Amino acid sequence: MLSFEVVMVIEENDVILSIARDDDSYTPNNGTFFRQLQEKQQQKQQEQQQQLKQQQKSSSKKANLVKKKPERILFCGWRRDLADMISHLDHIVPKGSELWLLNSIPVYQRRGLLEDVGQRQNLKLDNLIVKHAYGNPTIRKDLTSISCLDMFGDTTGQVVNVLHFDTIMVLADEFAMRVGSSRKSADGRSLATFLLLRDLRRSLLAKRPGILSRFLEEERTERIICEMLHASSSRMLLRELDCRGYVMSNRIVSSAMGQLLMNGAMNDVLAELLSPTGNEFSIKSVLEYMEEEEEEEEMSFWELADRALGKEHVLVGYKTKEEEFKSIVEMSEEEEERCTCVNPPDKEKKRRWRKEDVVVVLSRTRTFKK
Repeated sequence: MLSFEVVMVIEENDVILSIARDDDSYTPNNGTFFRQLQEKQQQKQQEQQQQLKQQQKSSSKKANLVKKKPERILFCGWRRDLADMISHLDHIVPKGSELWLLNSIPVYQRRGLLEDVGQRQNLKLDNLIVKHAYGNPTIRKDLTSISCLDMFGDTTGQVVNVLHFDTIMVLADEFAMRVGSSRKSADGRSLATFLLLRDLRRSLLAKRPGILSRFLEEERTERIICEMLHASSSRMLLRELDCRGYVMSNRIVSSAMGQLLMNGAMNDVLAELLSPTGNEFSIKSVLEYMEEEEEEEEMSFWELADRALGKEHVLVGYKTKEEEFKSIVEMSEEEEERCTCVNPPDKEKKRRWRKEDVVVVLSRTRTFKK
């Protein structure tokens, strides 16, 4: 149970989940601060909860009126677990969204490859429309103009370019590794594709002068995500190329396996966090938890956590206006710990929150799955 009711009684055999540096680095407090807070601000909290409920009702009505637009996503390369990725993505995108698969595997072989990895039946998708394109993502010509193909490899007549995609994911191409490429060379291919995509976007945007082009560039620069496998050899390259949109997939998997090795019960927790349903970590503006029409407000971490709990969000950490979300390649281990203040000390100490600050919360996932 990663989210819970505001009023909940902890019983004798219940297990509490904690976010801490290690299993011996924390101790429970006696709840003194919360008792004082409740005594002093009980009436104010009731008023805030009443206002929050009204806001939630009005925002939910607006959300129902304004439907999220379908997205167009491009996957460059191929992964063994691509079927699982597609199935997961289908839960979190609006209906009518398109997923384009661009790689050097012949189109007629792809259905069999998707079925061979535990997916013994055709993908049943409700929201996504999968479209196929053939080409080598490391060749500029194949990225300049992307043609849609049917399952027999014949063109359908639909042609797009990189500006037509809301998000582009460059995968560490496992098909290339099967035919002789190493993990290091796979990272090189991913970076080469990233550079080509970035250059193509800039050249296409340069042909669209004006405010709209600059807005598109700022809005979508970070929507090119690059998967890296060999972290140690890629750090310098990522720093030099100013590649911030990347994910170290092997590092994530090894960290998760390390947690499971220490405590097997974490399997259920990680399964929920990584599944398309249940709860997930998200980054939200602190304005969502501040008084209306206030751009700055002074309060403690506990007080902000109490407001977040009123929206059924669990406050985990924050990032101030002066800090940045830096890449791992730009930081030492000490800087990594200080970058985002997760589970901060001195939670009762008051600080001034600004509208530019963001918070990390645990909240229930909103999916588009029926």
